Amino acid sequence: MPTEDQLKREPAWGAQFVPLNLRELAIRLEEFYDPRVINVGTYGDFRHLKGYHRSRRWVQVSIHCTNHSYSVTETQGNRSGGDENAISGMDIVVGQERSTAIWTRVNFARQQGNLPYVRECKLERSPWHVHLGFDRSYSNGNFNYLFTVITGQGDPTEGTVALNLDLPELRNGAEGAHVVTAQALLGARGFPTELDGEFGPNTEHQTRAMQTTYGAESVDGVWGPETWTIAITGEDRL
Repeated sequence: MPTEDQLKREPAWGAQFVPLNLRELAIRLEEFYDPRVINVGTYGDFRHLKGYHRSRRWVQVSIHCTNHSYSVTETQGNRSGGDENAISGMDIVVGQERSTAIWTRVNFARQQGNLPYVRECKLERSPWHVHLGFDRSYSNGNFNYLFTVITGQGDPTEGTVALNLDLPELRNGAEGAHVVTAQALLGARGFPTELDGEFGPNTEHQTRAMQTTYGAESVDGVWGPETWTIAITGEDRL
């Protein structure tokens, strides 16, 4: 791995910058969440040797880049759009529960085609965070809608968030990754639940509490379309 001094000696490294709108999105997120527990990173550090945390020009010309095609060849926007020195990635470091909830909301919106400029959304750990990579032609675009999705506030201009609710029904006794997602969403809504992937009495109790709080039609402790919608959007829209 190159040293930081070696990287800084490359002109393409020093020319990199975070576009204004992407920087403003990071600031808004830091203001929305508790600044003592959130860290929104865009620039990346000397360990980021490929991908969206680096500029297209650096990826293409640096002798230290570990992958000269990733993030710069996938779309026409990645190949030639935007400023060649612009960084187009973001890490949102907010802990396991919040990160899982953000990852879920963003990927739902992507599945519906509502965030076409989000090229990747990854849930990563050590520390727990969500990594976002944006099409390079959109690195200085309008991120207002993305902000509402990340924070779970819905879209104030549309009044609704379209969701793919083709999710499994979960009830007491269920196990697995979908249960972990449900438990993380419960925590994000203020109903703390251990993320153990086992739908037991406490998960059911907290599900009922959330259903009651948000005025669900059925307060049954079961995760059907209505409960998934409440957990993801913060509103009962069914």
